[in-house]
Amino acid sequence: MNTMMKNQNNTINSDIEAKKLLNFSIKFSYSLLYNGAEVYRVEDSINRICKSFQNIKAVNAFALSNMVMISFVYNETNYTSMRRINDTAKNLEKISLLNDLSRSIVSGKVNLDDGFKELKNIKNKSSYSNFTKISLVTLSAPFLAFIFGGTIGDFFPACLAMFVEMLILVYIEKSGLPLFLTTFLSASGVSLFVMTMSKIVSIANLSSIMIASIVPLFPGIQITNAMRDILSGDILSGIIGIMSAIFTAVSIAIGVVLVLRIFG
Repeated sequence: MNTMMKNQNNTINSDIEAKKLLNFSIKFSYSLLYNGAEVYRVEDSINRICKSFQNIKAVNAFALSNMVMISFVYNETNYTSMRRINDTAKNLEKISLLNDLSRSIVSGKVNLDDGFKELKNIKNKSSYSNFTKISLVTLSAPFLAFIFGGTIGDFFPACLAMFVEMLILVYIEKSGLPLFLTTFLSASGVSLFVMTMSKIVSIANLSSIMIASIVPLFPGIQITNAMRDILSGDILSGIIGIMSAIFTAVSIAIGVVLVLRIFG
């Protein structure tokens, strides 16, 4: 059966249930955007969830990278809600779990009450610990350095630089600073460490270590999502994403260049 068709198990019988559906939809879309989902995925998921319920008409979902608005009509009454997203994270596992949840609701396997519980479980699902993140990213550093022209002699300097960069990033993220300032401080901090380390020990490929250490700061997922939004017809959201990625890249560049100018 087409998932866009009304499912007999999904029925709205009162204004309270309509408000519950609206509340669930706005929380669901917020979770998708917060974890880095594309705009078209958010709009499509909400449309499918709401249209699967009996007596729900005129469903509209409008999302940008930092906000979402949902409206539908039940019993000749219009229900509308909007939520702004002030912060984001990148968690593809949670996006996959949310996608599975939406399919279960559309098919009638999960009702709204259970949907709220599952949504809370997904939200509270623990991610990788800071220790695991720092360890794995640190181990990736020398291989990134090899890609950018490094040699086996750059193995330990690259690991050390990446380790310091991740410590700085984790510490700054806890302070709740704006994204661009966080990126600037992280880039300048690791650049300062690498340049200082180069004065103490001999580093054959300084540029490869410098580039490898700032790769985690690069907004790759953001650029990918922005291009997919543009190709899907969400021009405004795509432009916002690209501009945000450009400002992030500029923050990285300024942080690195300032330190390089200090060291001559």
